[in-house]
Amino acid sequence: MKNNIRNIIAISWLALAAATTSCSGDDIIESQAGAATPLSIAIEDAGFAGSRAEESGYTTVFTAGDRVGVFAVKNGEVLAENACLQAVAGTDGKVAWQPTGTLPNDAQATYFAYYPYVETMPAAINASAADANEFFAAVAVAWPVSADQSSYDNYTASDLMTASATTSEDGSLHFVLNHRMALAIVQFPTTRYVFTNEPAIPDYVIMSAKNVEFNGAQPLEKKADATYAYIMNPADAPATISGSYGEASTQRVWSFTPKVKEGTVNVYNIDRKLGKGEIKHHLQLGDFFLSDGSLLSKDAPKEEVHNADVVGIVCNINPDRIGADEKAALGGVAHATVLSVFDAKYNANNMLTWSNTKRDETAIGFKLVCGETGEESVALADEEISGLHNTNLIRNKRPAAFATGEYEAFLAAVEMGKDKSNYSQLASLTTGWYLPTLAQWLDLARNLGGFNDDTSSSDHFQYTMPDLFYWYDNVGTPRSNVNKCFEKIAITFYDPIERNHWIWTSTISGYDYAYAVNITDGELMGKNYLNAVSCFGEPKTGFYHVRPMLTF
Repeated sequence: MKNNIRNIIAISWLALAAATTSCSGDDIIESQAGAATPLSIAIEDAGFAGSRAEESGYTTVFTAGDRVGVFAVKNGEVLAENACLQAVAGTDGKVAWQPTGTLPNDAQATYFAYYPYVETMPAAINASAADANEFFAAVAVAWPVSADQSSYDNYTASDLMTASATTSEDGSLHFVLNHRMALAIVQFPTTRYVFTNEPAIPDYVIMSAKNVEFNGAQPLEKKADATYAYIMNPADAPATISGSYGEASTQRVWSFTPKVKEGTVNVYNIDRKLGKGEIKHHLQLGDFFLSDGSLLSKDAPKEEVHNADVVGIVCNINPDRIGADEKAALGGVAHATVLSVFDAKYNANNMLTWSNTKRDETAIGFKLVCGETGEESVALADEEISGLHNTNLIRNKRPAAFATGEYEAFLAAVEMGKDKSNYSQLASLTTGWYLPTLAQWLDLARNLGGFNDDTSSSDHFQYTMPDLFYWYDNVGTPRSNVNKCFEKIAITFYDPIERNHWIWTSTISGYDYAYAVNITDGELMGKNYLNAVSCFGEPKTGFYHVRPMLTF
């Protein structure tokens, strides 16, 4: 996946092996004298050039799985043809590169690199060329650009970059990749929330235009800035880019003639003045999240909230407690987690199974969260902060079972609000609804419920089994505190958290067990205090409520 921020990736590479175009193996470069010689390589994306400041800075961050092709040429002779570098996860969040193919360490050679790697070039290279522009000239003209760039894979596969370099005195290579295609950024009417929080929170941009359509093209939607990105080959660019947006009764048709120059980006604003412009907002826990993706302060007048189409309550604004999958789905920038104001209404009584058959979800990547003690289980649970990750594992690894309702809780969460006209709009602005983890529920109890999650005192925290633990006695009133967040919403437009309201999480505690959570108030019942927050590993075939979350 690519994010539009600048990054330089420096790598150390030892390699020289038999000629191959495969991207696997564990090869070593040897010096001409036969000893292994380190060859340090740096790869940098020069970015697209723009006519204005707002049009610059569109560069690529390389992530695990990316592949770069390299040729080595000396005196017109190709010494290495289409050798491959593959990015693999490294340390400190950086990538390392695993090379294969013959690539000699020759101070008299010129090295030509291109991205993304293909096993078969679409045209011949020019071995007599002195620079990358001429070396890959025919390749650039013939480079295939997909009409469907709605996925990151298709988008980046269309974006050819090339570079050349020679070894420096210390034996290193530095590739600065230049874009050979042109980029169009299309922006529709938007609302930009400029958050006044300290430390600073990135702006949140939502598209006011609904039902955006492109004629004959499917660009990449960039949720972080509410724009669409489309790669074009200057050798075969469209004469116009056109489409429409809006409801049937108010549909607006638009078109423009793109500027198509190699290595450049241009931003096209469609009906920009029809957006709401810039809104300053102090983002708070308890803020209201509306069906069109907009926000209302928790301090807004009750009448205003009462008349708004509220779909969720902001329950986490700590970026360190937002999962990597959620951030990636939003282009690298996530602002907050939102709790649905309703239970997922998948059947008549809103009680669903986690799954209706016995399966081992660790086989598809689920993390087993159960230590030897309750304290250990809490610590393990708190590390799992991505409900979207677990939900996507079910959706992508077991698609047939998911689609047919074998995983009721997950299907109900994902399809939350699907019967509403705003479903697709909300999904395009956010991660979409997912089944939260236990950690995300504990964060909600802490953030909205004022819950004291101390596990050090047996007078406060107990467990009967490692996956059956609870807090009780003087823990306050977390359920009432959470329900107070809903009070400005019209009573028929939310479901309060009930005292015996057991809710599924996406966290598993065993082969056939998943955690359900219950938030209540530690009320005195006779001589016993009711558990304020209970977390029990329950059989997956049990029936409990589902309350989804999303991230924007």
